[in-house]
Amino acid sequence: MPNKTILIADDDPGLLAALKIRCQKLGVSVQTASNGMETLHLLSKKLPDLLILDINMPAADGISVCEKLLSDPSQTPVPVIFFSGRSDPETIRRCEALGAHYVVKDTDTWAKLNPLIQDLLRDQRTPLRPTEALASSTQLPLVLFIDEDKNFSEDLKIKLQIYGVEVLTTSSSMQGFWIAQTRRHHYRSSHS
Repeated sequence: MPNKTILIADDDPGLLAALKIRCQKLGVSVQTASNGMETLHLLSKKLPDLLILDINMPAADGISVCEKLLSDPSQTPVPVIFFSGRSDPETIRRCEALGAHYVVKDTDTWAKLNPLIQDLLRDQRTPLRPTEALASSTQLPLVLFIDEDKNFSEDLKIKLQIYGVEVLTTSSSMQGFWIAQTRRHHYRSSHS
């Protein structure tokens, strides 16, 4: 996954260092932050391809950081993974309401994070039309199709393309959400 960047924010220096090393072994660049304000500062400089946030951090918790990021309509959406020792239903509900993934910190944290990180970074490679094409008044109708059955998705894609429809497919509902948000951002940028 060359040219991909992850920003990891956690106030536990040992866990932060371990996650950084493991993510670097996936072939991505990693930035780290130890509190919410530092995270917001790094986000203001350059958005990563993926943001991994602890919920309980000093100087702005992870949920506040995510809410701040989402409140700026000029920003391209960034996939977010929350990871925390908290597993109460209200915390999970708040994270899901922000469109984020949630992983509980425990002895299997990396076993849960690793495939999720790889899926989110890999799915971002779904080819998107460039901004210039979105500005065109002759743009094709667009369908985003989300289904775990990749064979069915490909069959439907081929059938719709016959009718001049552009089709994006993914097997992940969360990735579908981020694709839709990204496309909406590009559309707004090109029509403003």
